[in-house]
Amino acid sequence: IERRASSHEATTVGKMLLSFNGWVASLESHASRGLHGRLAEDLPFSVLWTALGSAMMLSFILNTFFRGLFLWVLSLLGPVIALMLAGSFIQYRIFGPLTLQYYINVVRLLPWPSPDTWTVFVTVCFIIALVIVLFYHHLHSISHAFYSRSLRKAYFEDGIDRHWCDVRDNPYCPFFLFTGTVMDFRRPGDRLPISEIFMSPLHTGSERT
Repeated sequence: IERRASSHEATTVGKMLLSFNGWVASLESHASRGLHGRLAEDLPFSVLWTALGSAMMLSFILNTFFRGLFLWVLSLLGPVIALMLAGSFIQYRIFGPLTLQYYINVVRLLPWPSPDTWTVFVTVCFIIALVIVLFYHHLHSISHAFYSRSLRKAYFEDGIDRHWCDVRDNPYCPFFLFTGTVMDFRRPGDRLPISEIFMSPLHTGSERT
């Protein structure tokens, strides 16, 4: 009985291996004829790319009537697009040798290259990563420079930083402006007992006081 059971299991496993080999052979035959394979067509990336592109195009067109709509949609769909690019690249690398599919299948962008071209691409990416690591702190300081420039544009006249000697020669400086919080003060009709208060050498008060 044990021999019959073991032979039956071996037969089942053999049939599964044969069916799997047949599936792989069909994919290779489709790829050799220049088709993209059934596997690439069934994946939902094409539908998602079409939806994202349509949403971006529609928001760009309607931005004329609704100001700021395109930037708002871009802030929402930007992380989704980045995730889709990463997912498409993973699919491209895993199934590319079998299906010869494109990186972005909707627009037929970047077909699967030859093994030599892929090796060159990986080598170049590795070299670029090494260069970025060497200059990481300098690249990271770009965001700090942008933030400091934004502060100068917002709080300094003409966006020019001033020295303390300029403050000394100006009779209106230093003009200190402080903010505080008033607790347990409520006018008739107010709901919250907390309000802001502003203090300066000229005026002290707030909307409530």
